[in-house]
Amino acid sequence: MDLDVPFLSDAARQNLRRRRVILSLSGGGYRGLFTAHVLERIHREFGHGNLLERVDMFAGTSIGGIIATALASGCKPQQVKQLLLDHGERIFPARWFQGFRQAVGKALYDTAHLRAAIKQAIPKAEMDKLGQLRVPLLLPTVNWNSSKLHLLASGGMPDKDPLGLSLMDAMLATSAAPTYFAAHAAANHVFVDGGLAANAPDMLALQSARQLWGPAADIVMISIGTANPQHGRDPVGMPQRGLTLVKPLLDVVMAAQEVQAVTAAGRELGPSNYIRLNFTQPPAQQKRLGLDVADADSTRLLQSLGDECIAALSDQEKTLLRNILSH
Repeated sequence: MDLDVPFLSDAARQNLRRRRVILSLSGGGYRGLFTAHVLERIHREFGHGNLLERVDMFAGTSIGGIIATALASGCKPQQVKQLLLDHGERIFPARWFQGFRQAVGKALYDTAHLRAAIKQAIPKAEMDKLGQLRVPLLLPTVNWNSSKLHLLASGGMPDKDPLGLSLMDAMLATSAAPTYFAAHAAANHVFVDGGLAANAPDMLALQSARQLWGPAADIVMISIGTANPQHGRDPVGMPQRGLTLVKPLLDVVMAAQEVQAVTAAGRELGPSNYIRLNFTQPPAQQKRLGLDVADADSTRLLQSLGDECIAALSDQEKTLLRNILSH
């Protein structure tokens, strides 16, 4: 669109030119505590408590989708973090012989505990419709019926949800990790975790943003990971067969897509418009920070890694965050 056409008011021109901010959150189960902790830190230290007022679009997959929906619905980062602290061990209770259970039994965990946590954050989540939410929100899931990536979008998006899903349905659809939780059925469709196809929704959010605001829009993205390993694994420790492959295979599928999406978004937006906040765990800590490990040790470690992530920010990244969140 030509910004200098005469029928546009000064206010309209300014609105078209202003920088748009996307907050994109990756999936990773209980490691979402890292995400919530980092969000709390930047909300307090760079956004001066106004982080949510600066975000024009929220996007999230799996636990990132749950966090994004909670934020878009008005929850503060500290509330989301406390929710994970309060409910984490109930959502992911310790289990013996997990690989065997995942391969031959039903889902490891009861969705009822996840529902309870969501209802505490958004009391009307089962009644409020995703399509009625005016804040732009994008939640990737995978439609089992069609075997296709399915984008659930709020009423603030160009292609809002045509299925009439509730916020609860949308959050459970994006986070139904195979073998961990049961697939989520809603509106005559069956959904599984969006992390299978878009664990980092960065590029999907960028494409939707350009559709919403135009290809020339000035877009900046804050992308936050879950302290997940992204630099490969020791080939000597790779499971060779059978049941032991179930869990690591899912992790690798999610990580591979995430690396690709983050790399592509960073290349497309450039360092002045893209910041990725993720502090990859050392190899020795990987078993302590599994997708479903929600004990006292992982809780402490995830928050510690979040603090290290903030401490490791470069001066350029700090300046970018301040510029994004102070205007």
